[in-house]
Amino acid sequence: MSDRIIANAPEGSVVVNQIPILFETNGASRFDLVITVESENALRFQRLRERGMKDYEIEKRMAAQASTEQRRGIAHFCLENNGTKEDLLSAVERLWENELAPRAGE
Repeated sequence: MSDRIIANAPEGSVVVNQIPILFETNGASRFDLVITVESENALRFQRLRERGMKDYEIEKRMAAQASTEQRRGIAHFCLENNGTKEDLLSAVERLWENELAPRAGE
């Protein structure tokens, strides 16, 4: 699906793919840039619990995922998500303005 979107995107476009298991599938080489969004494990656990997951489900999910270090190792940029949604949105906007938008059209 993303290959078709990329092929049909106008020149100079920025196409964003959200791929939860990019490290695990060795897919990073398919992209010009990789951005990871990280938060502290305790906060991730709390957020998943608030979404209705049981502790054993959260533990199983987190154990199956790449570590923070592994994700950071393939990323060009890392956004911290330990605050509010507004904090994350501000970080995304800064990344867009300072890094991504200037690359569009290169």
